[in-house]
Amino acid sequence: MTVLREDIRKAAEKMAEEWGFSSVDEFINQAVEERILELKKHTFIKRSDKIKEGLSNKGISEKDILKDFEEKRSSS
Repeated sequence: MTVLREDIRKAAEKMAEEWGFSSVDEFINQAVEERILELKKHTFIKRSDKIKEGLSNKGISEKDILKDFEEKRSSS
């Protein structure tokens, strides 16, 4: 487990109390979970943008993909 810097620990204690968390650990766990989710979303968006750029470079648009998907789904 990482030891928090004193200033961060004090800020976490203050926020946990102000926002009604049952403990500083609960507050820290929630904050870390939210940050992990934020980073995962960022990673997903970056990867999606790369895929979109690659498809665009090949002349494939979002409309083309949706049209193809709909055609495949209708034929099943």
